[in-house]
Amino acid sequence: RGEAVITLLDGTFRNVFGIGYTNTHRTDLTPATSAFSDPAQSWSNGIRTRYDYQGDYQIMEGQRLVFGVQRDDESLSNKTINPKNGNTGAYVQLQQKFFERFYLTSNLRYDDNDAFGSYMTYRVAPAYILPWTETKLKASVGTGFKAPTLSQLYQDFPAFGFYANPNLRPEKSTGWDAGFEQPLFNDRIRFGATYFDNDFKDLLKAVTIAPFTSTLENVGRARAYGVESFLDTVATDTLKFKFSYTNTSTRNE
Repeated sequence: RGEAVITLLDGTFRNVFGIGYTNTHRTDLTPATSAFSDPAQSWSNGIRTRYDYQGDYQIMEGQRLVFGVQRDDESLSNKTINPKNGNTGAYVQLQQKFFERFYLTSNLRYDDNDAFGSYMTYRVAPAYILPWTETKLKASVGTGFKAPTLSQLYQDFPAFGFYANPNLRPEKSTGWDAGFEQPLFNDRIRFGATYFDNDFKDLLKAVTIAPFTSTLENVGRARAYGVESFLDTVATDTLKFKFSYTNTSTRNE
C-alpha cells in the first residue's frame, strides 16, 4: 500500500490519497488415495485493488469532519472460474466534543456494489465522562451491510466436501450497545463492560446439505447478543497486561 499526504490551511485540513494492492495465491495438494493414484493439486489466485481518499478537517476546537471515498475491485480465478466484483463507497463522519466531557460521533456511509446494488448505513455513538469518578459511559446504534465474498459465491473445495453458493445475498444488520469504562490510580488500571445486541437479516451460515457435504445459506433473521469486558493494568513502565472476556449468544429466528 502507498499513501500521499497533503496538508492545507495551516495543518487543519489533512488529505490522504492511497493505493492498495493484494495478490493472494493459494495451492492445495490433496494426498493420493492409493498407491496407484497421484496427488491432486488445485490452485486459486485472488487480486484486490483499492483506491481511496480521506479528508480530515478541523472545523474548530472539538469539531472535526472526516470524509472520503474508496473504490475496491476484486477478482478470483482458478482452473474453472474467473468472477469479478467491485464496490464504490463514500462516507462522512462528524466527531464532536461538548463541555469537555460529552463526545458524539456520527457517520453516514453509502455503498454501491456492482453485483448487489446500493446500501446506506449509519452509526451514532455518544459518550460522557462523569466528573469526580472519571467513569466513561458510552453507547452506539447503527446499521451494517456486508456482501458475500467471491470465494463464498463461486469457489468449491470438493476435497473437504464444501461447495459455494452463487445465490447468496448480502448480510444486513441493525445493532446497539451500551457500556462503561472505569480508570483507577491515574489510569494504571482500567476496566469496563459493554452489552451488545445485533439483529441480522440474511446472515451467512454453514449448513449440511448431504452426508459430508456443506455449503453456505442465508438465515432470514438472526440475533446475536452478549457482553464483552476487559481489564487493562500497567504493572511497570515496561510491562502491561490486557485481559478480555466475551460471552455471545446467537439465535436463529
